[in-house]
Amino acid sequence: MRVYPSNDYLGAEICFLLEVDIKGTMYRFSSFPIEIMNNNDVVFYSGLLSDPEYAEQFQEIGKIKLSTNSISMSLIFPFDVAKREMSGKTIEYSKAVLSYVTISKNRVQQSFDNVINIFAGVIKEPIYGHPTKEKGYVEFSIENEIYVNDSSLLSLINKDLVMFDTFVYSPGSFTGAGQILNIEQNYASQDKHHSVGKIVPAIIGSPGISSSINGTVFDYPATPAYRIGSFADLENPTIFFLLVAGHYCLGDTVTIQDNQGNKVTNKTVFNSTSGSGQMFAYVVFDQNELDAFDFDFDEKFEYYIRWTDASGAVSPYTGTSISNAGDFLIFVFESLNIDYDREAFQILKSILNEYKFSGYINDVSIKAYEFVQKYIIPFLPITLSTGAKGVYPVLDYRIAGMFESHKKSITTSALFERVSAISPSQKEIINEITVQYAPGFVHTTTFDMTFGGIDINHQIGGNDYRGVVHIGSEFLESIETEYQIVSPYSRLSKQIYGTQKSSIALEYVSDRATAVKIGLDIIRRKCLPEKICTYRAAFHFGHLLVGDVIELTDLDIGMSQSKVQIIGKTYESASWLYDIMFQDNPIDNQRVVE
Repeated sequence: MRVYPSNDYLGAEICFLLEVDIKGTMYRFSSFPIEIMNNNDVVFYSGLLSDPEYAEQFQEIGKIKLSTNSISMSLIFPFDVAKREMSGKTIEYSKAVLSYVTISKNRVQQSFDNVINIFAGVIKEPIYGHPTKEKGYVEFSIENEIYVNDSSLLSLINKDLVMFDTFVYSPGSFTGAGQILNIEQNYASQDKHHSVGKIVPAIIGSPGISSSINGTVFDYPATPAYRIGSFADLENPTIFFLLVAGHYCLGDTVTIQDNQGNKVTNKTVFNSTSGSGQMFAYVVFDQNELDAFDFDFDEKFEYYIRWTDASGAVSPYTGTSISNAGDFLIFVFESLNIDYDREAFQILKSILNEYKFSGYINDVSIKAYEFVQKYIIPFLPITLSTGAKGVYPVLDYRIAGMFESHKKSITTSALFERVSAISPSQKEIINEITVQYAPGFVHTTTFDMTFGGIDINHQIGGNDYRGVVHIGSEFLESIETEYQIVSPYSRLSKQIYGTQKSSIALEYVSDRATAVKIGLDIIRRKCLPEKICTYRAAFHFGHLLVGDVIELTDLDIGMSQSKVQIIGKTYESASWLYDIMFQDNPIDNQRVVE
């Protein structure tokens, strides 16, 4: 344990603080005894705290890290730890928050409300009863792993309305389309028979609508719909009811298509409440618009929705569509009670919401956090890590707009000096990529010759991507897509590494702008190898955090005012070690050549 003489400790530049909450009783420790102002009062920290073994590492962009390396610590409690443990009053799992303050000219620079929190978690595996130590001495680790009690994404959105077998409705459920009476007695049971055993879909965004390179909007069948009722009136066409989502939906109208290739546009989306109080959305059509009657008693009715002027589920936490990536992540965190850094997400939400996702969920086994890990985070320019306030996003500094923003400008010196060689960290190079997006159902027509003539068979199924974007170093006539982008990063990379191809299929993206952004982000990130080196910094650089972008000048390696990102932070020997990541990229960073 580091011990400061009384006439010396105020000359130190940093003082670590630790607060431990044991069943409502707060214990405060510090590197040395210190008083911190709290409005007109002071908060006293007793000292008796060893320097922490603190290290934090940046996760690769597009990945999720729910745990941070634990911090090992030792301190002296004002009680006999062994006796307390033997009595069953363990300190394990007590909440602990590690922070620090800086000191300059014998004055603490932060107030109590502004101490710099760097780690929060719970005490794990305490070691106590050391024969040569005081009775209050204990060693332990603080761990802040986020435990996710993952749940079905379909259930989070649809609540109890997951299977048609449990769908309880009443005549009042359909009043949005007019005063429909006695629907259950007329045809409800027959129509519900067509949907028994089916999964009620949950809709994200506006699947089934996208745009071409010239801005022309096109639509396609993207989500299933199921018959739940009909109303027969001899003087008017029979009306049929289709459930399109097991939740409230935004917007006005959709296009409906049947499995015979017929479609009807501008059908109003109605929101209503089932007999059990569950919200759902439905549309109606009449017998003259789509195929509906089963004269042979063996015809298979199938209906599909193009969300041309409507969208799916709304987040109860933000009041906005969960199509926006930032809003979707917050919806999942809130729904699963995951601790997350609200301020950090709010700062980046406008950037994340530029990425829009869409599609439908009809599988109860798909877990919400698994969905985020597989279909959302890999295509965003962020990584998710865990800090003192929970899960927080770290933005890739290379995306557009970040080059104008950096936290600090630093020139190497004795206070910030490089202590390692430069080493590569990324092996995969990509400088040409094909991005498929806008998936939807495929309508096929087949003709069978019979003795009576020709039978025409219609079928909708499978999956096809309506949109394709190609990004590379030049326009290629051999590429069968109307949308190509030439990237200067692709050209630079190809000159060094030759053509390095890749492709991705975006199962939950129909928005062309999002597909383009994802492709450009991948090219920017993978066009050149990432390189890493380590710098040792003085105490007063401790405010720099993992994920921060700094402007660094290190003339010994030809770097002048280059934007780099901090990807690792370690406390060692009364100083900070920072791992920084950069790319040798003359487009964005000018190198100094002697």
